[in-house]
Parts: sequence; C-alpha cells; structure tokens
Amino acid sequence: MKKKIFLIIIILLLIAACLVGFFSYERKRGVKTNEEVIPQSELFDVNGNEAAIIYDFSLQSSKGIVKDGRVYLPLGWVRDYINDKFYWDESINSIIYTLPEDIEIFRLADEENSSSPRFVSEKGDILLSMNFVASKSSIYYSEFTGEEAHRVYINDSKDAYDTAEVTKDTRLRTGESSLQRVIIPLSEGDRVRIISQGSDGWTRILTESGFPGYMETKYLDNYRSNEPVISYSTPLYSHILMEEEVIMVWNQLDNTLSNNNLPDLLERTSGINVISPTWFSIVDNSGGLKAIPSHDYVTLAHDKGLQVWALIDNFSTNINSTEILSSWNTRQSIINQLINYASEYDFDGINVDFENLEEKCGAHFVEFIRELSVSCRKEGLVLSVDNPNMQSFNAFYGRDAQAECADYVINMGYDEHYSGGDAGSVASLPFVNEGIQNCLSQVPAGQLINGIPFYTRIWILKDGKVTSQAVGLETAQNWVNDNDIELSWDEELGQNRGNNEEQYIWMEDRDSLSAKIDLCRRSGLAGMAGWKLGMESPETWDLFTKP
Repeated sequence: MKKKIFLIIIILLLIAACLVGFFSYERKRGVKTNEEVIPQSELFDVNGNEAAIIYDFSLQSSKGIVKDGRVYLPLGWVRDYINDKFYWDESINSIIYTLPEDIEIFRLADEENSSSPRFVSEKGDILLSMNFVASKSSIYYSEFTGEEAHRVYINDSKDAYDTAEVTKDTRLRTGESSLQRVIIPLSEGDRVRIISQGSDGWTRILTESGFPGYMETKYLDNYRSNEPVISYSTPLYSHILMEEEVIMVWNQLDNTLSNNNLPDLLERTSGINVISPTWFSIVDNSGGLKAIPSHDYVTLAHDKGLQVWALIDNFSTNINSTEILSSWNTRQSIINQLINYASEYDFDGINVDFENLEEKCGAHFVEFIRELSVSCRKEGLVLSVDNPNMQSFNAFYGRDAQAECADYVINMGYDEHYSGGDAGSVASLPFVNEGIQNCLSQVPAGQLINGIPFYTRIWILKDGKVTSQAVGLETAQNWVNDNDIELSWDEELGQNRGNNEEQYIWMEDRDSLSAKIDLCRRSGLAGMAGWKLGMESPETWDLFTKP
C-alpha cells in the first residue's frame, strides 16, 4: 500500500514538472496563450460620456466627462492633484483664481453662454475644461475622445522620458505575461512611450493611440530621450522678509485705552523688532470689525525701531468663520477695511490669527489669505499667518499655500495641554520640535517663525477633576517659591517640573525657553514670537540676544 501511494506521488510530481516545463518552454518561444481582447470600457472603467483620468499613468477613481468633444475634470480632483488655486465661490457662482497681484473671476453665467466654456455645472458638480486647467498649471496632457472609452492622460513630471520602437508585430497586454488579456495589437515600427521597466522581460508602455499596457522588452529598440513640453510659466511671488532675525511679541489689547500701556510694557523689553497688537476682531457674519488702532501706538513703536503687524482674529463667539470666509463679498469687505486702516494708521503689516477652524473651512481660509496677500503685496504690507502647532489633524490650514503667498508663516508652538484637557506641559520640547519639523516639510525655514509661550499652567488634580490656571513666568516662579515646590529637570521634555500633593507645574523658565530658542536657531528659522507681552520675566529678553 505504501509503495502504491509513493508511486502515485512520484507520477504526480513528474506530471507537474512536465507542465511547468511545457509552459516555460512555450513562454520562452513567445507563444501567445491568451488572445481574448479586453473591452475598452472595462480597461478604463468608463461608460457613455465618462472620461477616464490617468494621472502620471495611474488610473484615477474620479472620472471626467466629455461634452462637445472636450474633456472636463471634476473641480475637487483638480484641486487635490493638480492646482488648488481653482476656487469655487458659491456666493457669486464663480471660479476665482488668485495670482500674485491679480484676482481673476470667471462667472458661471458667462460660461453657460460661451461656445467653449472654461467650466460647466453638471448635476450640481463643477467641472473644469482640460484646456482651462492646463492654461494655469504646470502639466502636459493628451486627450482621446470619440472612441469606445474617452480618456485623458495628465503628467506633471519635468523629467525626461524614453520612447522606443516596436521591432516585431506583437500584442499589448494587461499584465506581464502572455496569459494576460490583449489590449490591442502592436505593429513593427510603432513608436511607444516607456512608462516603467517591468520584471522578467516585460516593459510597461503607452501607445501613441493612448493605450497603456505591457509588452515583451525584447521587441523594443531604438530608444530616444524626450523632454516634456510644458508651456505654462509659474507666476513668481515676491516676499517682504526682514534681513535680521525676527523677534516678535504679541500685545493683547482689550480696548482703545489699553494702547496707552505700551510705553511701560516696552520699558522692560530688549531685542524685539516686531510687535503685533490685537487690534481687529471680526464681530459679525458680514465681516464687521471691532477696531482699536492707535496713531500714538504706531508712532512710539516706530520710534523704538519696531515694525507693527496689526493682528486680526476670529475669536468672537457670535460668528461663523466658515460662513464668513466662504463669501467673496465678506472676504473683500474685511480685506478692504484692513487695507484702509493700514493706510490711515501707517502700520507695517497684518497678522492673521484665525483659530479653531473646521476642516471644511480650510479651502475658504486659504483663499482668504491668497486674496489678502494680493492687497498686501500692492501696499507693501508684511503678511503673516498664525497656525496651531502643526499636526496631521490641522493640516487643512494649508501652510504650503500660505508660504507661497504670505511673507511669514507662524507656528504657535504651545497649547500642547490646555484648559479643559489633561494636565501636562504647555510646550514640551518634543512637541515644539515636531511642529517645527512638520512645518519645514511645507514652509521654507526663512519664512517660518515659531511661537514661544511666556506663560505656563498651574494644574490642580482634586477629586478626580483637573483644573488649571495660566500664569506668566514671574507669577509661576513666585508660586513655586511660595509653595516650596521642588523642581527637577526633565531631559525628555526639556523643562523643569514639580508638584505637591494636588498641584503640578511644568515650568516655562530660563531653562525651557533657552532650549526652545536654541531649537529654533538650529533649525534655521526666520525668527520667534512670544505670547504674550507682559507675561515674560525680566530675564526673558536676554535669552533672545544672540551670543
């Protein structure tokens, strides 16, 4: 019995070996074992007037449409992959495109009356013509319409690419095997573009008729290098940057009279060259502003050699930031008011501090910054934008777009732990470093300013509840002394910490601030900004003086 089983196993192994050898031999002979042709609609996953989008040779899940022989692409896809400057403003039914010194407005009503519209509205979706997208984007493309499957190829790589000549009639296939289905036949003399070198003797190519697929490498020869032709010229954005390191401080003001405190506040400072007073707040959804600027304030600051970057915030609880920033008229109203105030009060720049935005507001916020930058650039005003310490969940603030059009991007490297949350440091060194490094992936170091806290929190953990109080640096040190808190240096967090039975503190002091300042300078940043003036200790300013 055992001999029979053994014999059967031997026979099966021999059969398997023969089959493997046969198919290997057939493959080496170039025998095409599968002649089934894949339908174009299946290959490109489109039907009817749908147009497949192939971006950098990757078939996209989003689809365009063909209308009157032209390809139109979904606005959302274009913004995500090609160019996010195309902005749809529903309040005026228009595409807005913001350039360094101009704002172009394309109205839907005008496009609907055009024989070759730049964009169309289909079932509530906005789609941009391929020509319109290419006219403002650093891409090149090829359209294939009027066939079984409409499609468009879009590439944005500036690298040279190879083409080659087919040396023998063969087949273009869906994969790296003659067992894969046929896409189209290839003829000797056809010229194809090389997409990538495959494995085991196969190459992925694109035909001149717009079919991607795989063919055997041995049938390719006469390779040529080609340069992509991109006619678009990227607009240049100018920036107003200080020649020296920015040492900035925010000055929180509640009313017009509080401007009068500036002389006393400046008396204890040294080394700063920018001050940002909180002069403007949006107070209603039509863009009305609470404004408390002061001529005397600006004059004194200028006499002290300081630039004044007036701050505008969205801190009112009575407003909806998304509603405000999604409206062309409201954005322009805010911008015009700020520019008029700048002209009247002669301040040097505008600092935008819009916090707690919803993710859906991200595109509207970026558009506001772009439009504001046009006016600031024309008037010679420095534009800086405050951002929460950069994490993945707040990436929608669009720091890369800010860096392109604004002068400075400010990372507020604090509020790691905040009122209502768990106890901990307001700005541990790892937290600050993570925010800086994340920003540097999108913002040039020469435009990045890191915010540094002139405050800390005293935490109370009692009966299972956590409460805290924000205090300035001098107050914190006095509290530590009065409560006999023994502090010890936490190397990982980069600061001193201590506690008694129910009270805890992660100190911001000379040691912690020195570590943060050193980090900023080692990272090559444009400068630092302190929140806020009046909460620092007397020794704080010495730390900012370069050795």
